[in-house]
Amino acid sequence: MLDTHLVSPPRRLALAATSVLCAGLLAACVANPGPPPLVDPTDPTLSSAPQPEETRAPEPAPTTRSEISVGVEGLRGGLNPHLLSDTNPTVDAIADLTLPSAFIDGDMNDDLLVDAESMAPAEAKKAAEPNVETEVTGDGPAAAPVQQVLRYRIHPEAQWSDGTPITGADFIYLWKAKTHAPGVINAAPYEAISAIRTSNGGRAVEVDLTSPVIEWESLFSHLLPSHLAAPEATDFAAVFYNSLPAAGGRYLVDAVDRSRGIITLHRNDRFWGADPAHIEILHLHTVTGPMHAADLLRSGQTAMMDLIPQETTITAVQLLPGMQSQILTGPRQLRIDLNTESAAFRSVDARAAFTRLVDVPLLAQQATGRRSYLAIPDHPPATQIPGFDGDAPTQLSAENNWGADGGTAGSRWMSSTAPTSSSTAASPLAQGPALTIGYDGADATASAAARTLKDLLARHGIDANTVVTDLSRATSHQLPDGELDMLVYQAYNDGTIAAAASQLSCPDEESRAWAANLTGYCTPETEDLVARMLGGAYGPQRANALADEIHREQHLSIPIVYETRILARGDGIVVPALGGEAAASDQPQPADLSTAATWTLKGEHR
Repeated sequence: MLDTHLVSPPRRLALAATSVLCAGLLAACVANPGPPPLVDPTDPTLSSAPQPEETRAPEPAPTTRSEISVGVEGLRGGLNPHLLSDTNPTVDAIADLTLPSAFIDGDMNDDLLVDAESMAPAEAKKAAEPNVETEVTGDGPAAAPVQQVLRYRIHPEAQWSDGTPITGADFIYLWKAKTHAPGVINAAPYEAISAIRTSNGGRAVEVDLTSPVIEWESLFSHLLPSHLAAPEATDFAAVFYNSLPAAGGRYLVDAVDRSRGIITLHRNDRFWGADPAHIEILHLHTVTGPMHAADLLRSGQTAMMDLIPQETTITAVQLLPGMQSQILTGPRQLRIDLNTESAAFRSVDARAAFTRLVDVPLLAQQATGRRSYLAIPDHPPATQIPGFDGDAPTQLSAENNWGADGGTAGSRWMSSTAPTSSSTAASPLAQGPALTIGYDGADATASAAARTLKDLLARHGIDANTVVTDLSRATSHQLPDGELDMLVYQAYNDGTIAAAASQLSCPDEESRAWAANLTGYCTPETEDLVARMLGGAYGPQRANALADEIHREQHLSIPIVYETRILARGDGIVVPALGGEAAASDQPQPADLSTAATWTLKGEHR
């Protein structure tokens, strides 16, 4: 270091100038570096050092998502499985795959519930946990004493696909909808509920019933995401029309494309259960006819069909090599309900006179568009239709053929005979005002039956008008107000006590909404019978037989035809047999679309 006090002033100036010059040169070198030095590749000092090898991260293997397509019935309404207007085989299957239920086929759903039990009120009070804050919701028949208490404990990991916990609020929402919304399925057991209590953050649920329900396991099936709907279920008829916005099952609804007839289900990755779905994506394609079904199966575009057949659908499918098929009867029944609130059908005699005119097999054929595989209920013989021979041969003779020159030589017209005044005078309905036949405009089968019924009545000299409606409007005011004399629609009966009781249950006096009893028939005797049915006085078969007997004796409804479905599949998917083992390809198993969560693709293993 320089000792500056010994340096003379001129020398100090020289040193300062030199320092400034060096600093400038250094800055210039930093700002504008020169070219890199040349390296001799033969330099031994370089060649002797090991050279690092260039490495690349391995490219990820392409992932393939397992997916299949299934041919199905198209939607005729929304996706709400609790509404008469929406239910069909496709909606029912989607509900089984996406919505949680407390019990499934009589067994507790271990994925949703930790525990479920029914107990007497005294036992429930003794077992109640002390100092637990509870929330009580109740608008049921509070004046009546509680006779049964149901207790549910929801799995702590149970959640909707958007991450919202499944809680007692979802139980409350379904209860309110079943007891207040019009046109709902199997509502009778819910009408016995007077209050629902929740605790433990909604994970513990207690239900009070003012009359016992022996089939209490049927309650709270296909819970819906209440956090995405109106609190009092006032939007029940519309909120789940376009989609199910959240799921609590093994699949979720990803997209509903009505214009293309495709519904896409994705595996629910938030499903907490031990056995998630194996196939990731299900494409549900609406099938429009027999040849469409055969083409899709033949080409392999669909792996399975689950649909209601037309006249040649079953033949077209069974002709395909290597195809497995099954015919089964579903829970829906096309029928005519006569409105006891209408002026035309307040008396049982008027209803009986009308019933005798209805040719049930004829309506079944015209409504379904087929003469084979018709499950027609027992029915009394109908009055002969004037001027009509429905069994006339349809084979064309030679004289009906076209001429050699392409003309109509030898052809003849076939005419129908108009009814005479003498043939129609016997019916008292011919003297009254025109009857009003309501039908669900979204249901092609009900539409065909209603229009055929109008023509049949005209044959008997009875004027009738057909009115297209929807079941929400029909059950909320058109039937209660007597605007419709009858309704042609798809009734629902799954053979349970709840279904039998719901057919006879009296309409709600406050809302005047009609649930499953669309005849409006209500007496103290039927109310007592409903209570005894729900309480277990009769088994399911006997309860349904009693309900059918009352409908026949009072001429309340005319069953036309039960739902028939065909299941068909090739060898592209493996369906587990009952008991869990994979089914052999030549042994069809009773597995419809609702079991898709258990399927695997051929060659894959779970």
